[in-house]
Amino acid sequence: MQPSKIKKPSNIVEVARSFSYKLNAGNYESRDFFCSQKAECREEEAEEVSDRLYAFCKAQVLKSVAEAKKEKL
Repeated sequence: MQPSKIKKPSNIVEVARSFSYKLNAGNYESRDFFCSQKAECREEEAEEVSDRLYAFCKAQVLKSVAEAKKEKL
């Protein structure tokens, strides 16, 4: 007997967002920065959750880019 799969309610969706940045390090080199997050939410909240996830990812990546620039790569 196979275990039954747990089904999510139909109004629950998974939202995934990401942000990436490529920094030119000179001499034909670059540094890649990437952040990805996901969350489950009610369908009617998906747009707001998506916006928040994107803002989080962007802030994290840009923070890392700023730190890399301070370190002069």
